[in-house]
Amino acid sequence: MRYDGKKFLRNSAARIAESRAETRDAVVYDVLPVSRVARVMIQASNKLITAHYPMNWEQTPAWLKPKNAVTIRHTGGNRGRIELIGHGSYVPSGGLSIPESGLDDAVLSGCNVLALDPAAMYVAVTAGTYRITGVTYYLGAYGGTSAYMAMGDPAPMAMGDAIAMGATMAWGVEIDPAPTTPGYFRIDLIVVGEDGAVDYVKGDEATEPVEPNLPANHLKLGSILLFYGMTAVTQEWINKPWEEPMASQLVITPEEPIMLWTDPVSQSIEFMVKDQYGVDMSPPEGVSWWGLTVAWILGNGTLGGIAAPTPYSGTFGGTHADLTYTRDKLVTDKSPLLEATLTGGPTEIIGQCFIELRDESGIIML
Repeated sequence: MRYDGKKFLRNSAARIAESRAETRDAVVYDVLPVSRVARVMIQASNKLITAHYPMNWEQTPAWLKPKNAVTIRHTGGNRGRIELIGHGSYVPSGGLSIPESGLDDAVLSGCNVLALDPAAMYVAVTAGTYRITGVTYYLGAYGGTSAYMAMGDPAPMAMGDAIAMGATMAWGVEIDPAPTTPGYFRIDLIVVGEDGAVDYVKGDEATEPVEPNLPANHLKLGSILLFYGMTAVTQEWINKPWEEPMASQLVITPEEPIMLWTDPVSQSIEFMVKDQYGVDMSPPEGVSWWGLTVAWILGNGTLGGIAAPTPYSGTFGGTHADLTYTRDKLVTDKSPLLEATLTGGPTEIIGQCFIELRDESGIIML
């Protein structure tokens, strides 16, 4: 058999070339994690070179950012395929200038702060993407700082559970107890850093609270307004700015919402003024009294010594007023529906109260 020595040498040279992995240092121009590439420049070059992420990287390294030195490699002798393989020894000079990132730090998708339990002091953060100093990071269902779901045992999601990846909760955060002093508030922050971790920043208690400072290299995802008497974080108080307390509710509470025929004919009704935070409120500064008018929408009897259908009108200081309601205790009794109007604040506040009157047989009287 004739053996072609020239062909053997050519094939041997090709195999040697394919096995070579030429490396060089480069400087990062920008990072495109969604495409799993970075654009880099080599010494004295005026062109951008596209370098691919190694397929076994589960997340973007912290050092892979603009102006950092990296090492790139022409893989397997294929000069058309360039991969990032690690830190560089030095930052090449010359060539194109690298612009400072003009992009603001921001949430790009998801990363919503939600009330986790309407009866507890917890919030949740959904999965998403965010940008800090021009670099895009990934949170939660995307697998930390990479664009791919991290696998493990147990896996973060089960096949067939029909949960949308972007909707999966990324983090649960416990919120410290609310202020214990009436009239004091606190603003807490939920933030995320370049490490892909969600952090909790507690504010200071004050009568006029301000947000705490944002830690370096972190992005604000949301804020929580806390106040005296608060026992659960609901969606209403997430990203809610602090406002000066003002009369917002008139809570009317009868001593007995149902009056049986055998019960006493009179009872007390409390008219309580509360601010938007549910705290009992006295007249605002410069105002000595609340004005209270109570009209009869339905029913009969007397309120504060004034017989229906004439409205009651009066004033009171402090946080509440107590008025006595007395039924007529006649077969012609009708259950009262009262509508109260509070004045003395920036706006009028209206509240209603209904009391069931029962006859001798226990039937409601309408």
